Amino acid sequence: MADMRSKSRSISLGILPQKGPPSLTRRALETGVASALSTRIEWRFPASSRSREGANDVRKKRRVRAKKSDCVDGKVMAKTKIVVMVGSGFSAALTAASPALATPGLVGNSALPTLCDLTAALRQHAEQEIHRRGSGDFPFQRDTLRQTLTDLEAATWRVGAEQNFEEFISSKVSTPEVFECTVYFLYDLFARRLSLERQNRANRNFWYTVNRASETEVFRRGLFRLVDTYDVFFVSFNYDGLLEALLDTPFGKQPPEFRYLPEVSHAFNVVMPEFYETPDTRHLNRFSVPIILKPHGSIHFFRAKDGGDSDRIVAVHPRLDLGFNPWTMQRDIGGQRFWDLADRVPVIVPPVLNKDTYLRGKYLSRAIELLREQVALADRVISLGFSAPPSDGHIVEALKSSMVTANVGLVFRAAPSDSTVKNWGEICPRGRLTILSSSGIPLSSEIEIETFWRSAFEFLDR
Repeated sequence: MADMRSKSRSISLGILPQKGPPSLTRRALETGVASALSTRIEWRFPASSRSREGANDVRKKRRVRAKKSDCVDGKVMAKTKIVVMVGSGFSAALTAASPALATPGLVGNSALPTLCDLTAALRQHAEQEIHRRGSGDFPFQRDTLRQTLTDLEAATWRVGAEQNFEEFISSKVSTPEVFECTVYFLYDLFARRLSLERQNRANRNFWYTVNRASETEVFRRGLFRLVDTYDVFFVSFNYDGLLEALLDTPFGKQPPEFRYLPEVSHAFNVVMPEFYETPDTRHLNRFSVPIILKPHGSIHFFRAKDGGDSDRIVAVHPRLDLGFNPWTMQRDIGGQRFWDLADRVPVIVPPVLNKDTYLRGKYLSRAIELLREQVALADRVISLGFSAPPSDGHIVEALKSSMVTANVGLVFRAAPSDSTVKNWGEICPRGRLTILSSSGIPLSSEIEIETFWRSAFEFLDR
């Protein structure tokens, strides 16, 4: 009986037991989390012309009927509403090595590039992979590979003046083959720099390499405290799933405390590969987890090639290699039929206003409206490595139109070319900006990480 309970616990976290009859495995997957509520999340998207007065009215109503609340002296108290904007500086910091301390990044096999460095990094990766694997080992014609390389070279030929990746990828929407080929190399670059097995594919669980477990756990505890203390809404502009993996349920925690579930956390119709053609009866919407909006898509989001007008996304679950027990768990499930039907590249959304000409459905417009609604309700906004660049004009305009009274805390790495403070100063008055850190996210030691989170919580509690 004890053995059966251990198997059920591991399955509830999306990890299959190493042994057991197939019937048990399938039944457990379909009911990994016991059924209770069957309600679905429904998002109300406000009109884009909402006035500042209207936003204030919504905030007052939020105070009265807050969904997330604490009970103090028998009274329901609304939690402080926080919007956390996560940009490429976040992932670059977590994966960057420290030459001075001779330590690798907290996670990953090598550093992820920032937005400024991404085009050049992508060109180098594409050249290396084509040379290593040969042109016949890609799902693209040789002419498409050649044209993609030519375009990347043209965008990066002048050192120090490389074209911003968001501008580059947006310019390729009109040439679908080159666009998808570029997305493929982007996906391959990020996946191989993060993957425990240095692969770009997984059937269900995508494992991230962890290099410094103790510091990673301390950073993760800070994130846990953030989402447990406040009403947090994340907006991640990153293509990777580092934030999601950090919020994932730690193994061995009983009962499990869910802070990230791919099927619930992204505010869209998301299913796991094993439930693409089979109804998911686990009713995961009963769990209150923070939303992680991904306006630019993710290397872990996929769609079927012939999905038509369906907005359904199939997600792979990003996970940290922390606490995994190879004796009682296995890394992934077997091959799924969905992967025979899947598009050749993940769902990556270029930051152009006419994104929907590329991406079927209303992903962009719905994401922007949800962002606008949540920012209008926010008491505080924290930017972790998001500089609000001009290339993200649709996001910047949404912030300008909805940021009513929230104070903004900025975490960024100052550099001669950095314009974080300038960009945010054009979104809201400088008097509402607080620089929490101009040297990035400090990750050299556990004490540094704890000090960083302490300063962030002091800002949130003012």
